[in-house]
Amino acid sequence: MNGRTKIVAAVLCVLICALTLTGCSNNEKAIGTCCGYDVLYEELRFVTMTYKTLLDTEYGDGNAENGTIWDDAATAEQYRAELEEAVWSTLRSNYTTLVACYENLLTVEDLKSDVIQDAVDELYDSMITEDYGGDEKAFKEDLEASYMTENLFRFFLATDQMKNELYYVLTQDLATIVSDSGEFYDWLKDGNCVYVQHIFIGNDEGDDPAENLALAQEVQQSIANGSKTIDDYVGSAKYNEDTSNAAPYYLVRDLYDETLVEAGLQLENAGNVSPVISTENGYYVMVRMEDSNEKLLSNVPNLLYYYQWTKVGEYIDTFADDVSIELSDYGKSIDLLAIK
Repeated sequence: MNGRTKIVAAVLCVLICALTLTGCSNNEKAIGTCCGYDVLYEELRFVTMTYKTLLDTEYGDGNAENGTIWDDAATAEQYRAELEEAVWSTLRSNYTTLVACYENLLTVEDLKSDVIQDAVDELYDSMITEDYGGDEKAFKEDLEASYMTENLFRFFLATDQMKNELYYVLTQDLATIVSDSGEFYDWLKDGNCVYVQHIFIGNDEGDDPAENLALAQEVQQSIANGSKTIDDYVGSAKYNEDTSNAAPYYLVRDLYDETLVEAGLQLENAGNVSPVISTENGYYVMVRMEDSNEKLLSNVPNLLYYYQWTKVGEYIDTFADDVSIELSDYGKSIDLLAIK
């Protein structure tokens, strides 16, 4: 993975968990406000150009010599609504996190505090050291090539650090999210997890769902009648599109799709195989695996950590409907299609 790709991956990670400058003075000009925070042009530009690239990848012909879907006014207009929805939704997401922080007495002063900014400096410097061998010039060139600026990158890192502070408030200070390992272990044992392995056959574009269903049924029947085991299938690209998940795992309520959790919990004994489980994306076949109290105990720390962060995300999402961006006259004058 090259440096530029690493930057885009790091920033897009911030954008999924939650989502401002070259040298132009307009970069730090506010286009509006959101819940007391200025929304800067640089942030709008980065998000817009990121989605323009993604949408061109999806809808364009893949030939750079032919230009992009945004080069022709008529073509660009076809995708305006999708672009605008993606951009404004993503912009609101960062401020949803900050509003959730504000509700727990973590304010803009905390965002600018030495504690947060020192953490940002450490992360920023470590990325230059670890991924660029200390070459800050190359790092900044990749930032610019990704429509990113140092100021914006630091803002994203600071927002992520605020989310970390919120995590500690909710799990430690207020204890509204479970933090005791013993309590969490008891909850897991009380019908809230099951040790399983699965195969997954996805309904990808161009696939025939009926053929995929037949393949899943073949797997299910072979395991159920004992002619094969789940291990015969998990490493096979033909039968399993989730080959990265080749080891048994704990399927935990609230961490996984409810349909999968409920299907797994129906398997009473090790070796039991589920019926084919139909989901929006494809078909699963699941087998309950041999488990022990010792094995579960050894997994509690990681499971608790992921569970806590899932709950933090759910908490932040409760504020989403209250977040809106109030555009200034300058913000209202900006056409996303014209941004380059």
